[in-house]
Amino acid sequence: IKSALARTLNNYAVSEANSGRFKEAAALLKEATVYWDAPFFFKNLAMIQIRQGDHEGAMAAISAMDLSLEDRASFKDAHIRAGNESLKAGDRQAALEHLNGAYELDPSDSGLSDSMQKLRAEHTAEEGMEKKEGGHFLVKFSGGENVQAGHLIGLLLEEAYFKVGADLGFYPDDKVEAVIYSKEQFRDVTWSPSWAGAFYDGRIKLPAGGVTEKSELLEKVIFHE
Repeated sequence: IKSALARTLNNYAVSEANSGRFKEAAALLKEATVYWDAPFFFKNLAMIQIRQGDHEGAMAAISAMDLSLEDRASFKDAHIRAGNESLKAGDRQAALEHLNGAYELDPSDSGLSDSMQKLRAEHTAEEGMEKKEGGHFLVKFSGGENVQAGHLIGLLLEEAYFKVGADLGFYPDDKVEAVIYSKEQFRDVTWSPSWAGAFYDGRIKLPAGGVTEKSELLEKVIFHE
């Protein structure tokens, strides 16, 4: 009876998760593990908690299982996918927590370690930045002298949107973030060589802190990105 009840709760939880109700799904699976501590219940629970952003809960569920290499790879990929979703939503702290979860499952992955280091640098550099929202871009910059740079670059980006869009016959609907860093912050965040004029990884990153007026080089870099 207990095993049948646990299976029913599991099936209901999967249905709830497929509908995006992760909190309800997690509660059902936790109840299922009370009646039967079968590994696949913990596996489903951990997957849902990863999607839910409950990192501590996910790691507790994972630790309750004897993981195979395939399971570890599966959970690692789930954390990375969730991290990418968080990055797309602009939540760098959540992305960092997901990458940390993936790294705990595979500490040998130097690429993950590098990604976490870059994210931490981004989070530190962008903490407290101001934002200027235009029609197609969201420009982030430090206050003070960079307010003028943020305004100028916002205008150039909008100009580039229509000119490049006309050349390509394509006008993206998604709003793109552009972040203005100091030269030192830019190197810390992107690990780019000293000659790099900008960087794109889903967001436009520019070492343009302190810029106060339009130049041919600035326009060329922005249009390129």
